[in-house]
Amino acid sequence: MPEVVIISHPCLAWPKCRNLFVASDGWLLAISRDPLKDAAVRLTQEGYDPASVLIIRDANDLVPEQRSTIAEAAKL
Repeated sequence: MPEVVIISHPCLAWPKCRNLFVASDGWLLAISRDPLKDAAVRLTQEGYDPASVLIIRDANDLVPEQRSTIAEAAKL
């Protein structure tokens, strides 16, 4: 199954939010308080395969924080 890796950075402009960047190209996917769900919904809107594995990791850590399929995370 294909994987989409999202890099999560703290958002300094909005408390408790995260900036979510697609690791492969640096595209700012979303600014979110619910990173897994919001990333999955946005990726679905952009045409990514819902069966793809979504991996979110902190910018300062190589270990994945969250892992799910796009469909499961978006509750499709």
